[in-house]
Amino acid sequence: MKESRYLRYVALSVVSISTITGFSEVSEHVESHRSEESSIIIHQKEKKGHNADLKESTKENLPGKIKKKIKEEKILKKVRTAELMVQLVPVLYNEEQSRKILKVLEQARERVLKVRNDEYKKITEHEAQLNNIIKDAIDKKLVPSKSYMESLKNLFDDLNKKQEEAADRNVEEAYNVVKNSLEVWQIKVIAHIVQLPSVSDKSLDEYGKLRQYVRHVLLDPLTFRYFKKIVSKESV
Repeated sequence: MKESRYLRYVALSVVSISTITGFSEVSEHVESHRSEESSIIIHQKEKKGHNADLKESTKENLPGKIKKKIKEEKILKKVRTAELMVQLVPVLYNEEQSRKILKVLEQARERVLKVRNDEYKKITEHEAQLNNIIKDAIDKKLVPSKSYMESLKNLFDDLNKKQEEAADRNVEEAYNVVKNSLEVWQIKVIAHIVQLPSVSDKSLDEYGKLRQYVRHVLLDPLTFRYFKKIVSKESV
């Protein structure tokens, strides 16, 4: 399997979860650091002649790394929230518009969650076989078979396709709701304030920019929370 193929899958996976759903990734970072730290501690225990004081000192410092990572994540989320506010507040969404948008965002989250659950099942089915392949590669110098690596390539191709289909459907449904709900002046405001990801996008007409706004702003997980707060506040 080509490395670029796998990296492309990982990139798509990150994009789908961060721009189409509202899940927090802090816990994943915490678990990743815990796993890394456990490996460090085990390695230190197994290494003969290692200074015991150094081991204890390292253990004491590890929790601080986790706290710093969590703090960093919180600040970065606030930075992104500020960027979104620049593109959300000026549109002046009313209560009816907010409810319609919130509903389609909830549907988008559910769709992506289903895709992610399906991915998890398909990927974990390979864990035992991968463990054996890696063990044989290390212990017996056996190269993983071409046929099996090709099957992994096909798996990631299929997962890529399903992610892209879910993302495109989310964009299309949200775009139709927004286009039919907003006033003409609101669409003009969006075309003026939207921060487009590439220079070529700047040549788009108002509705082309609106579609990009939906993909990169409305389908951001932090935007979901924004509309949820608006609807909750106006319902009081």
